[in-house]
Amino acid sequence: MKVELDPGVGMALHSHPERETVFVLSGEFEAWTEDGGWIVLPSGDTIDVMENRKYAGRNAKSSSEKTVLLIAITVNMGRLIDEVGRPIDSILSGVPDSETVQNFFEASLSYGHWFGTLEENATSGFFMG
Repeated sequence: MKVELDPGVGMALHSHPERETVFVLSGEFEAWTEDGGWIVLPSGDTIDVMENRKYAGRNAKSSSEKTVLLIAITVNMGRLIDEVGRPIDSILSGVPDSETVQNFFEASLSYGHWFGTLEENATSGFFMG
């Protein structure tokens, strides 16, 4: 799965029951894990996130360019993406509507995913708002 993160964009603290491997195609990616804190991964680097491991990620603070990731996921995670995903050309820019967000969280929880609270995210250094 290809993921593009504009400067200032990230993935909040979460976990899931499947392993995930993230390869940085371009830019810099900051990753936070509960056992290692924040690390910066330059282009060409990889992080392997084991199942049920709490982590977050973002376009590196020092980066003014888009970060592009290639993420290897399991078949089960692919099913979730098929369930909640939409063709890229059908997605409007800006914040998704509340129904889309609710659908994403409900589906993710049904697949065993966990999401950090605002406080848990802040404790890890990931601030939302």
